Amino acid sequence: MTPFGPGGPVVGGAGPLEPGTVAHALEAVLDLAALSGGLAFEEWVARAGASPSWLRRMRDLSAPPACVEAFRRFGQAGGQVYGLAEGWCGDCAQVVPALARVCQQAGVSLRLFRRDADPGLREAHLTGGRAKIPLVVAVQPDPVRPGKLQEVGRFVERPALANARLREGDPTAYSGPQVTQALWGELVDLVDGRGEPWEVASPGGPIRAHLHLPRGVRPRACVVTAHGASYDQSHPLSRHFCQRLAQRGVAAVRFDFRFRTQSVPPSPDASAEAEQLQAVARAAMERLQLPPQALVLAGKSIGAVAAWRAAHELPVAAVVAFGPALHPPNRPGPGAEQLLAGLATPVLWFAARRDPYAEPSRVEQAFRSLPPGGQLVWLEDDHSLAASLQAVLDMAVSWVLQRT
Repeated sequence: MTPFGPGGPVVGGAGPLEPGTVAHALEAVLDLAALSGGLAFEEWVARAGASPSWLRRMRDLSAPPACVEAFRRFGQAGGQVYGLAEGWCGDCAQVVPALARVCQQAGVSLRLFRRDADPGLREAHLTGGRAKIPLVVAVQPDPVRPGKLQEVGRFVERPALANARLREGDPTAYSGPQVTQALWGELVDLVDGRGEPWEVASPGGPIRAHLHLPRGVRPRACVVTAHGASYDQSHPLSRHFCQRLAQRGVAAVRFDFRFRTQSVPPSPDASAEAEQLQAVARAAMERLQLPPQALVLAGKSIGAVAAWRAAHELPVAAVVAFGPALHPPNRPGPGAEQLLAGLATPVLWFAARRDPYAEPSRVEQAFRSLPPGGQLVWLEDDHSLAASLQAVLDMAVSWVLQRT
């Protein structure tokens, strides 16, 4: 079967990045001017009406050397941290003093905002449609656009270990040194969330990957995400998707297709890419010892098509399709929607209205053929999804969490 018809690969060869694509950075919600409006920790505590115990907790804590060093390197590269919190919030009382302490030890600027004092700021930082706090964001200067910032990492609400304890009905979510250690680890991931380098063995040769694991807790599920034809695993969609999932208790793997590492064209029907995706998924599930129903596949463009193919061969809980390439650009003919026949897995489908690889009427018709439980999200964007990336990441992470 050749779902793309005689026109060749959906997205062309593994060449330069597509025009308009944010190749290596996720634009931060705040710019430098807005960031300067935040308060230092001590002043924020006084204005937010927080307990004096916040200051005592900050002074009593000492971040591990590895955490301090990660923040120091981040700060030396121009990195800063900001957060939204409130003085009455129990999670904030645990997290924010620790964050302030490591920033103080490493010499990194920390600016804090009251979530409820600025509705616009609150709405711009929703998590799954809710204003969860604390919400902490690491940013660095945009080297191309003066005054703009790039997001490096994000921490939401509480450590994954504390979330796991709450799901099990344990009211003492923060008790014991394990949670504190997990928090320090997640703060490292906030400023240096590259994950663990991992080489996956496969019949066609090794596959280069990175594994992002929750700190201090067994992962509740695993997401394997595949990049597009013009990207690699370092693209911000892959990197931030994996970092945010791990912080919420879900293991995540990103990897490079061989067409990227070997500088050859993708396969015309994404069959080779689907085989590589399956190899990574099987290796991840074996390594993590997770049940089959805990696997989610995700992909961008040709990576989404590979995920559809692989979902016919693997037991998966869901598929996340970021701008799947249905057909060659602006050309009719048989397309990748043929792969959806018989697919029994719910799909979260992000579709861009200006995507030349996915004509809107074909997208609508293809989505109607899918099983219930999925969602079609229309974006005012192009194939890169660059202008919508913050919203796409948040929706995708929330959807995965609801289904695992």
